Amino acid sequence: MIDLPTVSYRNCDGLSRRDHLRIGSLGLFGLSLPAALRAADETRKAGGEEKKTSCILLWLSGGISQIDSFDPKPDAPVEIRGEFKTIPTTTPGIHFIEHLPRLARLTKRFTLIRSMTHNQGTHGLADQLVTSGYAPTPSGVGIRYPSQGSVVSWVTGYLNGVPPYVYVGDISGPDGFRKRDALNAGVLGAQYNPLEIGDKANDPGFRVKDVTPPAGVDMERMNSRREMLRLLDRVSVARTQTSRRSARLTATIRRPTLS
Repeated sequence: MIDLPTVSYRNCDGLSRRDHLRIGSLGLFGLSLPAALRAADETRKAGGEEKKTSCILLWLSGGISQIDSFDPKPDAPVEIRGEFKTIPTTTPGIHFIEHLPRLARLTKRFTLIRSMTHNQGTHGLADQLVTSGYAPTPSGVGIRYPSQGSVVSWVTGYLNGVPPYVYVGDISGPDGFRKRDALNAGVLGAQYNPLEIGDKANDPGFRVKDVTPPAGVDMERMNSRREMLRLLDRVSVARTQTSRRSARLTATIRRPTLS
């Protein structure tokens, strides 16, 4: 766990409200998430409030360098600082690169953290650490901890048929299996995995995992498969009925005759 040492408004016990803020997996998404969600739900019910909240997590696994975005280090030596010019933001003392003017005007509306680090050797392993709050274990060994999206899925469930946890993007490449571990439900079970939608590498077009037919399978072929499934179901039902009739007949024949 990582404490965020901050100073802000203080309550009557002498602790800053933000002193209680800890980073477990991602911001507030730690092991206390289920309890926090349940408590919030109980509070809403008690007050008659039924407000629903959604969250979009933009995850740039292996994204742009910090010196080329939010931490250009303009006062560092030339061999360290970024190559772009910097611009001031609405927060005194914080500068972004020149290509982020709109974000620079919005710094009062989001939190910038420049102190996170990890000891993992690949993006996929680091993803697991940050999205679950636990260091990953070797493949096939130990517990697979759930991602924050899977925890939300476990707590809230579907809302009017809308999946509670959706992943848009491509889980592939050398770290593909690690990224999947980072996004999935682990010990909670596959039913809490994200619904995967979006483009796949070298396979253009919008796709939904386990819903969009694979390449080369058109509607005619799908209908043929449905018809085959229907015939197999009829055969299965007929065999079950025959077995039951045979069992009843055998029981009748073996029943002792009363004299």
